[in-house]
Amino acid sequence: MDPIVSIRDLSISYPGNGSRSAVKHISLDILPGQAVGLVGESGCGKTTLALALMGMLPPGCDHRGEIIIAGQKVDFYQRPGQPSARDHCAMIFQNPQTSLNPVISVGTQINRVIQRYSRLKKSAVPDRLAELLVLVGLSDHCRKLYPHELSGGMQQRVLLAMALAREASILIADEPTAALDAGTRLQILNLLKQLQEQQKLSLLLISHDLSAIARVCQQVVIVYQGRVVEQAPQKLIYTQPRHPYSAGLLAAIPKIHPQRPRKLQTLLGEANHSSDQTGCDFASRCSRREAYCEQQLPPLNATLEKSQQFACFNPRPLPAVRK
Repeated sequence: MDPIVSIRDLSISYPGNGSRSAVKHISLDILPGQAVGLVGESGCGKTTLALALMGMLPPGCDHRGEIIIAGQKVDFYQRPGQPSARDHCAMIFQNPQTSLNPVISVGTQINRVIQRYSRLKKSAVPDRLAELLVLVGLSDHCRKLYPHELSGGMQQRVLLAMALAREASILIADEPTAALDAGTRLQILNLLKQLQEQQKLSLLLISHDLSAIARVCQQVVIVYQGRVVEQAPQKLIYTQPRHPYSAGLLAAIPKIHPQRPRKLQTLLGEANHSSDQTGCDFASRCSRREAYCEQQLPPLNATLEKSQQFACFNPRPLPAVRK
């Protein structure tokens, strides 16, 4: 099956002292109908990658590599009104309140997206609006409300309705549950998974929350300082992470059981953001590092099955097979 999104050797840097790269030589494929989770700590380049997919990079960025969406090359600085690869994509952001117009009812905002991107007759638009509200779990009276009259979870549902109204085949969700309470977060994640399966969407879910990724995604990509350090099917990442950073993220998740450790495990040291760094970006924090790790950049190796890739000279060993 050919990928609907193909990212090849993508590097992006912002202007400024040292022109530090936010994204470093990332290659990634997303298949039709596949849910991919992009995981990493704040500042690792997740949102920059999403903005590049949408052709929304800020002016002055230096970029190399290419992105192809549905056979069409992405223009990284998309000009308004021109057809482009981004027409296949819709994006929802971390804070829904800043994405909605505060002085226009949410029904009118969804209607405008329907009218712009669908081929429906004007008389059919109200029915499509009602259908979208049902899909995202909102009652019909919500169409008359303004964003400030809705909770954070309801606002995020409105953004999901607007994304579906675009009739896009790819949905990019950038930390969609970060500003929500635990109960609402679970509801939105379940809704994302349900819509992705029902509408057969390709989904790129960006998060630092591994539990959110586990609930929704089939494929997981771990990013550290702008570089992919491991990618694999969800089950392999959670049961046998090979890169020490992936294992560190999993070990830091609180566990609720009588034998849990008294202290959460943490990663040693701090990230090295030097622009002239050589070798592995994670070497200064890695408990498995050797001298050569700080001198050479590890390639993205693959296991024999090629389903799991990791950028590490000294990966964690596979668990012993029980006889």
